[in-house]
Amino acid sequence: MTRLQSACALAAAVLATTATYGDLFYTQPANVHSSLVGYSPAGNNNPGKVSDTQLATWLGDALNPGGVPKIKDANFLFQQCFSGGMIDDIIPKMGANIPFTGASAASWWQTALATAKPFNANQPLYATWSQALVPQLKNFPNQTMVQSELKALQGDRLGPNGYWKETPNYGSKNGGDTLTLRDAPVDAAGGTHYAVFFAGSVGVYGSANDAKRLGQSVRNVFSDLVDALNNAWAGKNYQIKVLYGDGTAATLGFDTASNNLNNKFNSGALHTSAGAATPAVLQQTIANLGNNANDSFFFFGFDHGDISRSFRPAPVKVNKGANRFDTFALDEGDPADPNNNPNGLLLALEQENDNGPDDDPPTLEFLYDGIDVPTFTGTLDVLLNGHPLGALDPTKTDLTFVVNNDFLLLQNTVEVVNNSNQDFNLNDAIFDLGPVPPLAEDFVPEPTGLAAVMAIGFVLRRRRSS
Repeated sequence: MTRLQSACALAAAVLATTATYGDLFYTQPANVHSSLVGYSPAGNNNPGKVSDTQLATWLGDALNPGGVPKIKDANFLFQQCFSGGMIDDIIPKMGANIPFTGASAASWWQTALATAKPFNANQPLYATWSQALVPQLKNFPNQTMVQSELKALQGDRLGPNGYWKETPNYGSKNGGDTLTLRDAPVDAAGGTHYAVFFAGSVGVYGSANDAKRLGQSVRNVFSDLVDALNNAWAGKNYQIKVLYGDGTAATLGFDTASNNLNNKFNSGALHTSAGAATPAVLQQTIANLGNNANDSFFFFGFDHGDISRSFRPAPVKVNKGANRFDTFALDEGDPADPNNNPNGLLLALEQENDNGPDDDPPTLEFLYDGIDVPTFTGTLDVLLNGHPLGALDPTKTDLTFVVNNDFLLLQNTVEVVNNSNQDFNLNDAIFDLGPVPPLAEDFVPEPTGLAAVMAIGFVLRRRRSS
């Protein structure tokens, strides 16, 4: 049995018990959430994020409001890190009557991988899953989407059939296994094909520094996707919206190969138009879809991904003078996946010396209440693995601490020390990794090397693809 067959067999066993979605798909735990990362201007380290639940809600409101289908069928594809976690929230929003497929470059706990430029290993120019997927879409538009997604899994040279570092997920529901990219039934019904590409936090735009980030990789993938959709939908009704960076020529047009893609992404002949990749623009773009049950929808998310984990299982009272301990782990995966190199959260921690606009550090967020502010005295101190982070503000109910990468371990302990005169309620605690780009394959340690690092207790620093 090959590694791919083994992966499929084990995943099938999981799916047989959950009965939610097939063909190779790992469901994200309810307390964990993946996100797309939106555009952030230079110097702003707080980019807007679109969580899995938020995107699913927007899609459900636009495509299946109140359980009434406003779309004929849909395909949802995600290339970013932790991308598998975007799919499970979409599934119930499509109801029982909208055929759809969903696929991702990686499982919910994994980073995705980017390919490296020849002669310059620091320059990723594509992404390994997309490198296998996009030619299938372009060259075989009458092939089912599920077949294209399966062949992308098989052809991903850093997937189960290669040097295994990511596990692409894919599947369909409600008859989505018969959908093709060409989607002739939409044309026969007089419908329109709508496509939306989204990539927000793509680095320093319009400058040589962009060559050190993923901006060029995203442009290359989006350019080829435009070609694929134009080939599949030639002579039909269709619109392609490219939400990329700030949506301007400076972002879209800069290209180290001197190929000005600004014109390609704003072309009447190619049915393309560009816009800013912000959560607000994405929400409005989805809301403005044709609202026609004969239309189709194609979504492709790329660039940085994020993941957060709620590790406070239920609200708890922290008595005055008491300490409260909670724990969370990095590099947790799904035991059904036979991949022994999960390429997960700890590996995804990015290099500290990256000062670009996508340098959004890990954070710990606390939700709390029950404090009588006028009579409060003392402090509510917070420590991570024994390192002081600061104190909860008694005048607030939601406070976020930036986390020093050096404080993080594989197993982490958060301590809240109530050095005050009052009890209070700790309602939730959330660890957020921060935006992570698809990692350049050259930067991913060998499995044996990673095991050795873990064994001697070192903490890997944040890793970026620049």
